Amino acid sequence: MDFYLSVFKNGRILRKTRYAEVPPEDRPPCPPAGTVMKVEFELFGQHYTALNGGPIFTFNESISFMVSCETQEELDGYWEALLADGGTPVQCGWLKDRFGVSWQVVPTVLTDLISSPDPAVCSSVTQAMMKMIKLDIAVIQQAAQPQQAHPQSMLHSQDPASEIISTRVFDVSRDRLFAAFSDPKQLSQWWGPKGFTNTFDEFDFRPGGDWKFTMHGPDGKDYANHTRFIEIVPAERIVYEHIAPHFRMTITLADAGAGTHMIWCMQFETAEICERFKPICVPANEENFDRLAASLR
Repeated sequence: MDFYLSVFKNGRILRKTRYAEVPPEDRPPCPPAGTVMKVEFELFGQHYTALNGGPIFTFNESISFMVSCETQEELDGYWEALLADGGTPVQCGWLKDRFGVSWQVVPTVLTDLISSPDPAVCSSVTQAMMKMIKLDIAVIQQAAQPQQAHPQSMLHSQDPASEIISTRVFDVSRDRLFAAFSDPKQLSQWWGPKGFTNTFDEFDFRPGGDWKFTMHGPDGKDYANHTRFIEIVPAERIVYEHIAPHFRMTITLADAGAGTHMIWCMQFETAEICERFKPICVPANEENFDRLAASLR
């Protein structure tokens, strides 16, 4: 247990229980008296109980633990720590530590990409992963780039019933309106319906870049969001994929006299999904437009 607490710093032992002294004729096969029988411990706020079943019950691949990592540095650190003193690397991010426990050390970007609605992205990323032992985030992202460079390859329904379209004319230039999106300081001030605030964790404003943020609702609840930019044409168009719930947003800017006509097109995978979100998204988009207009004054 000390080994695992050295790997995962945010943890602690809560209680240890040891095997008691029992006359040989009364005891079943088990470790000697004084040997640790059970350890209750906590990792990242989650409570666990580890039971020492002796040599009869051993670890195997039917049970494994996944470690999700945001960066390559974090992934490398866990990989090396879990392999220390006799661990064995396996394949595709899998390893066995020195006690025979199986682990998967996985970057979060891999989970997102292999669940992409574009089968070409899924296939390319999966093939890259299958060639690796320890996973490499840069190689995974590179495998996805050729497909992400062509947003038309993403599979979406062309049924108008699967779309929510919201529009408004703003009394500013296209450049000024585009800046309200491309500058995270400005965007964080107006994004979301009335009463919401935002915390941006990542804002990589380029095709293939991630936008990860948390919306804080007026009801006190937090709503995590993950978006990936697909296409960006300055002062003309922004296209992104919202991971969950999944939809594609296309934001178009066009001249309207001295102002700019902005069109939001939210495209869902089916008309049924669209209908489910329409009562939420339509008024929310209007409130978002109100906040944007106020920020532009």
